[in-house]
Amino acid sequence: MWSAFGCGIYDSGQQDSSYQRASYEQKREGSFMKKKVRPVPKFRKEQDERDFWNTHDTTEYFDFSKSNRVEIEFDPGIEAPVKSISLRLPREILNELKVLANKKDIPYQSLIKVYLAQKIAEERKAG
Repeated sequence: MWSAFGCGIYDSGQQDSSYQRASYEQKREGSFMKKKVRPVPKFRKEQDERDFWNTHDTTEYFDFSKSNRVEIEFDPGIEAPVKSISLRLPREILNELKVLANKKDIPYQSLIKVYLAQKIAEERKAG
């Protein structure tokens, strides 16, 4: 099997699959950078587009190696929509939150936000 190690390439003598060999050859020759992208079809309705992207891989239609990183800046004096905080919780509560979140298939931090929002809404109604 051919492997890149540091700056040199060596043959370990192990068998590899044809997929690994082809992948290595593409990388060595740089052909993986020359991948052709397909044209994005025109859609009549938004639902048609949703259905299309749910069943197709975007990497076949866009060359992400040419994309630029975009940074969003807020105007001075305007706060970001979210703020990070540090919150100390007893381990038992945190473990229970994680179990509940896992059952709902959501991150536990999101579950905490949902519970806080619900409690705030209750308090507003009551008072």
